[in-house]
Amino acid sequence: MSSAYDAACPPVWPSLAEAAAILGVDAAAVRPILPVAPARDRAGVVRLPPAIVVRLAADLRARPISRVAALLVERADASGPDVAAAVVAEADAAAASTSPRRGMASGELLELVRRNFPSAVCDAIRTLLAADEAVGA
Repeated sequence: MSSAYDAACPPVWPSLAEAAAILGVDAAAVRPILPVAPARDRAGVVRLPPAIVVRLAADLRARPISRVAALLVERADASGPDVAAAVVAEADAAAASTSPRRGMASGELLELVRRNFPSAVCDAIRTLLAADEAVGA
């Protein structure tokens, strides 16, 4: 990872810690999966472009992409309407080009567990999935 100052790194880009908070994860979960070497501002703070944060949202799936994009825009609003509009455009473009990973359906997971684990493990996972589906309903 480069420590060189990047003149194109605006302060409206979230720091690594801010991006992690926006994504709903710990910064330690973000750094290893960064798709590019992060840019650093004049103070040496690692900052991530909004498009990268939106793409990370699709990979990490801790928060919906739409919520992550909204939080990025809220941050940019303080910098003025032109900056906010640029962040909206970048976040929208990234969201449109991002296809979230398909999760495993409950039935597929249970079948996989049933074939590979004792029945007690399968029962415990079935109970957890039922509770999760009840909360999500």
